[in-house]
Amino acid sequence: MPFGLSNAPFISMRLIMHVLRPLLDSCVVVFIDDVLVFSRTPEKHVEHIHRVLSLLREHDLYVKVTKCTWIKKWAKFLALVIDEGGVRPAPEKLQGLQEFPELKDRTGLRQFLGLANWFRRFVPRFSHIAAPFLSLLRTTVPFNWKAEHSLAFPLLKKAVLDHATLALPDPKQPVVLVPDASLSAQAIGAVAMQRDCASGRFRPLAFGSRRLTGAEVNYPVRELEFLAIIHFAKVWRHFLVADSEIWIDHQSLTSFNHRSFEHCSPRVRRWIEFMQELEIQPKYIPGKANIVADALSRNPPPSAPQQEPSAPEQELRILQVSAVPSREFLRKCREGYAHDPFFSPIVWNLSAFRPPTPSPELALRM
Repeated sequence: MPFGLSNAPFISMRLIMHVLRPLLDSCVVVFIDDVLVFSRTPEKHVEHIHRVLSLLREHDLYVKVTKCTWIKKWAKFLALVIDEGGVRPAPEKLQGLQEFPELKDRTGLRQFLGLANWFRRFVPRFSHIAAPFLSLLRTTVPFNWKAEHSLAFPLLKKAVLDHATLALPDPKQPVVLVPDASLSAQAIGAVAMQRDCASGRFRPLAFGSRRLTGAEVNYPVRELEFLAIIHFAKVWRHFLVADSEIWIDHQSLTSFNHRSFEHCSPRVRRWIEFMQELEIQPKYIPGKANIVADALSRNPPPSAPQQEPSAPEQELRILQVSAVPSREFLRKCREGYAHDPFFSPIVWNLSAFRPPTPSPELALRM
């Protein structure tokens, strides 16, 4: 695949992932042409680097030394700084945002929001702060810069510059999901946290909020709280392991797994079935202790409401993932065909380029 074609980056990424497949997710992460090697100890790191370079060399792939960074306690990857303290935006990206000039037209506004939007997962209520700019993005109205825009411009800059550092998830530690719903603000919010073993304090892995749809506004309070659990449990399902917890301030939902399906609406039945798959029992905490999620639900982004994805849509996205089988898997398949009573004659005929032997019934007809 030559350079310049639209498929070239993805073909290149697929090639590198195929070559480094034995090490993927164990000590290597690949995105386009960026290869990140991570290890727990310096000795293991040197070993992992040797294995990566050996696999690349076996397939006639080579790295440019001047573009590589070796044996560091931190790394810049996809405009993020990753170290033992967590994940935060790269300083040069923040500097570019801080020095962004005053907006004068719609093109400049799009560039500014595009740069700021890159770091929105670090900023609570990002959409709420950026809401005044939404009307200026419409091409059907003139670009009329007002006082509210002049006020929101430095506020959004400051919100991004005062970003939160997200903790790196530890797969061996349980995750605490704290959702909340606010009928007055017509929104739901949540935060995913994990306890730091060193300090004993909880650190955020992610946080989010969204407005309710037209139908969701009419839900009873208990179903709104249940909706917050379901929505963010689906969004952050990859965080939730067997020992994870869900903290809620609605005590009647602590035993919803034991409710009879006969008296539930079809929607609630689907929610209960999903929670039974997670095998996580919610734990009650008083509302006054649920500060973060309560703040997110009462200060939601004013953008268009988001529909929670249905199960078929989630399965469809999973089926779209391209997976390359390993050599060991293909070898076992070939060995299995050779010993299978049905496939072994077919493999024997095809491998020897012989015409297939007709069955006795077919031979009599011939």
